[in-house]
Amino acid sequence: MKVAISILLLLSSLYTCFAQQQNITKQVSDILSFAPEGEWKKGKHAAFFMMIDSTQTYKNKHPVQCNQCYIGGVYFMLQGTIYNRLPLPVINEDSMEVSLTCKSQELKRGFLAINGIDEKEEVLYSDTLFFNNCKEWKTFRKNVSLCGVVLLGLTIGIRGNDTIFTAKKNVGRKKSIQNLWLDRIEMKVNGKNITDYTTYPFFAEPPLHKEDIMMWSDSLPHSFRDKDIVAFGETVHGSENINCTMIRLFMNEIKYGGRKLILLELPLSKMLYVNRFVQGDSAFQIDKISSIIEFSLFSDAWIDFFRWLKEYNSTTKEKVWILGTDFDVSAYLETELDLCEYLLTINRSLQNSQLRKFAQLILKSKEIHQESIAFFQSQNYFEKELGKQEAQLIQTCLQLIEKVKYEQLSRDSLMFEQIQVMMELFSSHRPVKAMIYSHLMHVKYTSNNADQSIISIPFGALCKQHYSDRFFTVGIFTDRGKTLNYHYLKKMEYCLLNQSKPGSLEYWLNQVPLDSFYVPHSLLPTKLLFSRSVGIAPNEMTEWINPSHQMDGILFIKESIPLQKKSLNVSKDNNTFIYRYKKCWDELKNE
Repeated sequence: MKVAISILLLLSSLYTCFAQQQNITKQVSDILSFAPEGEWKKGKHAAFFMMIDSTQTYKNKHPVQCNQCYIGGVYFMLQGTIYNRLPLPVINEDSMEVSLTCKSQELKRGFLAINGIDEKEEVLYSDTLFFNNCKEWKTFRKNVSLCGVVLLGLTIGIRGNDTIFTAKKNVGRKKSIQNLWLDRIEMKVNGKNITDYTTYPFFAEPPLHKEDIMMWSDSLPHSFRDKDIVAFGETVHGSENINCTMIRLFMNEIKYGGRKLILLELPLSKMLYVNRFVQGDSAFQIDKISSIIEFSLFSDAWIDFFRWLKEYNSTTKEKVWILGTDFDVSAYLETELDLCEYLLTINRSLQNSQLRKFAQLILKSKEIHQESIAFFQSQNYFEKELGKQEAQLIQTCLQLIEKVKYEQLSRDSLMFEQIQVMMELFSSHRPVKAMIYSHLMHVKYTSNNADQSIISIPFGALCKQHYSDRFFTVGIFTDRGKTLNYHYLKKMEYCLLNQSKPGSLEYWLNQVPLDSFYVPHSLLPTKLLFSRSVGIAPNEMTEWINPSHQMDGILFIKESIPLQKKSLNVSKDNNTFIYRYKKCWDELKNE
């Protein structure tokens, strides 16, 4: 048990290394010779730290250093990506030279991936500039096309030698031996730096008028009320009034719109517990659900919604299911632990040996879950006792663990697979009508992600390809106010939204003197402009988008009010996880 707990602590710390510095603009702002809007971000599974190396000077400035993660005396292999997407100036030429100046130490390979993107956000080409290990400063160059290119996607990828080394005891921390130092990326046309060209022209869309837009109510507009799947994507996480707007909309659409499937951007393994509660199982308690919401960027008002939905389900034959589109990667064995707690709660009244054995198999599996899945599939009991839908969802959770650990699929592709499973599962007799609440980065139709190391297509784009006109996306935008977000996953912190700038989508929307309204697709801007995005961290990022290609409509809420939480100190420490883990094992042993 002690060894297992030590591994859990180490892996949890390693995830913290991966999760930190998501928005790293301050560290790398001067890598580019120009960057009017947009930020550098870390790609998935990036295992390195970035900092300005004040011990070195090159061309009268300190370079940016990428070095190894050091955790518990162990240096992990240098690997990962940073990426950015930015507009090009107006250049009437067919090509330009891109150069990257760097030096490295113990680097196995490195590359600069370059995407040429047109005004519709379609990738015209992908090209790659490779740079090998070089102990001294060296400049690498490549010519790329400018034909039809408006946006440039840049990704710097690195991988150190396949070694992990440990610092000796009583010696103190060593310096990282796998490093990359970056000076700058330059872009020139006929020897002329592109900063000397005219900047990209910000869009000049005609202003919106009150008579053009639609007043927002707590029900879907008639134009898309009959869509099978309606997805709402907020551009900022952590807004109380946006959460409450969605709750009121869900309640109305459940009562009057025939919606029977509600999907939230929460792990499916956790939402199985919530769903049991709203289905009326008295063994599942609201206190446990409250802890799920407490550690999330969802409003505490959802607790009242779950109570309301439980009461509503008690009055109808066709019950509403509420599930999750996401999966938990924040801690090792988190999904397994969620499933085990869920199964043990069910089994307290059933006292079934097969269900108990299944819970044991899930919790003791350290690598793969083929044994758990095989046992589950071999027992007719599970489908008979739990029902076809719930049995399939449990199996989906186990299969997700395998895919997350070993197939390295993107988060959005896995979310899409979950949506597919649930739509098919609940449409066996007749088509189910569903609603999704997530971040716009997931439900939109094109990708802002220039990171070429992963499949970066949003699940909204995958759903649109699969379901065609049956799928409908609405972006939720706000002009000002505050949000409440995580600060390095340890505590919550308020984020004051920056004032919208001319040329931004928020600025254009804010010209209408209404607190909230809906803009149909026919009025959405058709050219590139920039827009804010706030995820789990209290960092406001800027991204370039073409609204008419990203979504079907916009819900605008002028001011964001931050989430109201009982406490901002909501960090989940390792002791909580260990307590849950031990409690499950004790219950399994005592049965």
